Amino acid sequence: MNRPKSSRRAGRIIFFIPVVVVLAIVLFAFVSFLTVQSGTLVVVAKSSGRYSPSVSLHPYVSVGSTTKLAPFNLSLAQKQYTVVFGALTWYKTPGPKTLLLSLGSTEFAVGVYSPIMKGIAMSQNGFNSSSVTALHGVTPVVWINVGTLPVSIEVSSGGRVLLNPSQNYTMVFSSSGTFSFDIPNSGFSGTVLSM
Repeated sequence: MNRPKSSRRAGRIIFFIPVVVVLAIVLFAFVSFLTVQSGTLVVVAKSSGRYSPSVSLHPYVSVGSTTKLAPFNLSLAQKQYTVVFGALTWYKTPGPKTLLLSLGSTEFAVGVYSPIMKGIAMSQNGFNSSSVTALHGVTPVVWINVGTLPVSIEVSSGGRVLLNPSQNYTMVFSSSGTFSFDIPNSGFSGTVLSM
């Protein structure tokens, strides 16, 4: 008994419709899985300081087994990551940041590098250090009166300042060079090498 051609064709179509539907569902699930499996981690490093302008820095930063120069973005699988910021000369290194990256999210790891201050204790009896090295435009140099009497300090590029006990004077040298400082008419002096 032969079945008509139209009946055979209808049977084939009925057979392939579920196959096409199943393939479409599998393909949709696969594409959805690929597009939301990861999140984005944005890593930035910057300078923060009262005395120096906020600028972008480029330290080496580690995320798992990846080490790159900041700033950078990574597309990563969903899990917890620890971002470790590398050391930079003249700056305090920020602590590690631990972030949970979820599917399709963007997380930011910002490392704030603070300039390392150079402190000079002073009193009517002189200075605890007569030589300091600083990075121009970055390093704050701080003179602190640790004595019991007011003391004047004169800095070759900053003028004369009277400091009462426990007061301080801060300066960031804007250019490189060697700058002198002293307690006027005392014989106590020193230099700042600004690099």
